[in-house]
Amino acid sequence: MTDQDQSNRVNNGVWEKIRILLGLVLLATIAYEMGLSRARSEKSTAEYLALKTQYDRIETENSALRAQYDRVLTEYSASKAQCSETLTEYSARRTQYQRIEAKRTKASQQ
Repeated sequence: MTDQDQSNRVNNGVWEKIRILLGLVLLATIAYEMGLSRARSEKSTAEYLALKTQYDRIETENSALRAQYDRVLTEYSASKAQCSETLTEYSARRTQYQRIEAKRTKASQQ
C-alpha cells in the first residue's frame, strides 16, 4: 500500500464518522422538535379541556339564570296585572268618594 491509499482510507474513515455524527445530530434535532411539538399539543389539549370545562360551567349557570329570569318575568307580569287591577279599583272608589263628598258638601250648604 502506498501513502496515497493509506491517506484515502483515513479520509474515508473521517468522512464516514462525520456522516454518522451528522446523522445522529439530525436525528436528535428531529426527536427534540417532535418532543416540543407533542408538549405544545398536550398543552393545547389541556388548555382546551380547561376552557371546555369553564364553558360548560357557564352554560349551566346560564340555564339556571334563564330559568330564574323566566320566573321573575312571570311574577312581573302578574304584579303588573295586579297593579292595573288595583289602579282600576282605586279609580272607582275615588269616583265614589268624590260623589259622596259632593253630596255631603251640597247637603251641608243647604
